[in-house]
Amino acid sequence: MTNNFLKEYSKVIGSFFIFIFLLIPNLSFASGQCSKNGYTVLTLNGVLTNESGAKQNAYFLSQKLGDNYNNQSLKVDYLLNPSHMGGVLDFTQAFAQGFFHVQSDYNLVEMMNDASNKITTQKVLLVGHSQGNFYANNLYGKIADVDG
Repeated sequence: MTNNFLKEYSKVIGSFFIFIFLLIPNLSFASGQCSKNGYTVLTLNGVLTNESGAKQNAYFLSQKLGDNYNNQSLKVDYLLNPSHMGGVLDFTQAFAQGFFHVQSDYNLVEMMNDASNKITTQKVLLVGHSQGNFYANNLYGKIADVDG
């Protein structure tokens, strides 16, 4: 009798863990799904633009675009491309990106994390200015798994 009880108990516990294993990914990713409705526009700034300037760029673009498009909500935000070493490193990096097609991951990880928090829709437009164009292409390449 004890042996049968342990077998049944093991089945119940095993089923419980399988259920939890299958359920947890669905719960954790359910809140991260992007809506089919609405649009997200993200600006990526160029060299020598601080966070205040990046916010201002996004604000001015949002004033031009409005709050909706195609009868759906439109959200404009920014992904920061911060300056490093007073812009010297940024100019060097932009030169390498532009003339030698070097894809830089220097700020890309932070931008991808920021984008994952800011993008809530399936329709996304990246608007890059200056060096921000290189990062927009690189970001798209990483997310879409293509050469950007």
